[in-house]
Amino acid sequence: MGDAADGRGMRRTFIVPAIKSFDHYDFTRAKISCSLTWLVAKAFGSDAVPEELAEPFYEDQYSQGT
Repeated sequence: MGDAADGRGMRRTFIVPAIKSFDHYDFTRAKISCSLTWLVAKAFGSDAVPEELAEPFYEDQYSQGT
């Protein structure tokens, strides 16, 4: 039996987002993204979010965010 300190059988189930510098962080966009993500998760369930709704913001072929 493994104890909690033994990390051989543990899986990481989270994804760490890229860290942006404070000067390049858009607080308004982050708040809107968080609110929309929460709303969609409440509507569909956190495990059943449709793929096209998983990311509230997207970039077009010219790397311009909308």
